[in-house]
Amino acid sequence: MTVDRVDSLFISRTSYLPVVVDGEDAPSGSRIGGRPPIATASVGTCPRCAGPLSYYLTLDMSELSGRPQEVSVFLCKDFGCLLKSSASSHLRLPSSLQLVVHEPSPRSPSPTVLDSEVEPRALQWGSEAEESSGPKSPFGGSKVGGQVGLIQNEGIDDFLAKMGLGFLFQWNELDFPRGMALGTYPLASGTLYLFSAFEVSQPKLDRLEAFWQRA
Repeated sequence: MTVDRVDSLFISRTSYLPVVVDGEDAPSGSRIGGRPPIATASVGTCPRCAGPLSYYLTLDMSELSGRPQEVSVFLCKDFGCLLKSSASSHLRLPSSLQLVVHEPSPRSPSPTVLDSEVEPRALQWGSEAEESSGPKSPFGGSKVGGQVGLIQNEGIDDFLAKMGLGFLFQWNELDFPRGMALGTYPLASGTLYLFSAFEVSQPKLDRLEAFWQRA
């Protein structure tokens, strides 16, 4: 990825990469639902309540971070506990979202206790698109980079900026395609947000935070 493109995504934040669900699954790379990556087999339990976790999605960050890296997200299966990681002003710790940074890893070949009820699909990153320069809110769908599209903002972005973290990725559950098997929407049709530290404009995945919001 060129320096100019990384700058436009994460420094000037004038553009973003849309994220869409593919029509088919993928055994590796960015994906959502189904079985978790083999590399996350020992992920453990919810950091907040010590209850069971469920796999949600994986992002292949290799091109953006300059290293062969993926980030996998797990959610507490207890929705009451998961609600405590919904945030609009500050992070509520410990989180009921678990983030695992790992080397590129295919899906588990056999069922696990972490398996998602969401149908397994690949996630595709679209062509770079411009953020709105007008008074409208930033694009609120699913994307990498650009301006964060918060559903509720009572200062959470400023709170994270003081921690040295910037917007990395958001996934809006309203972007699940029609007809895709979901069970129930894991985040109640809400949006997941990932923030990261940055070094020379590239994401530094040893410092990541996640939270979610819903209307």
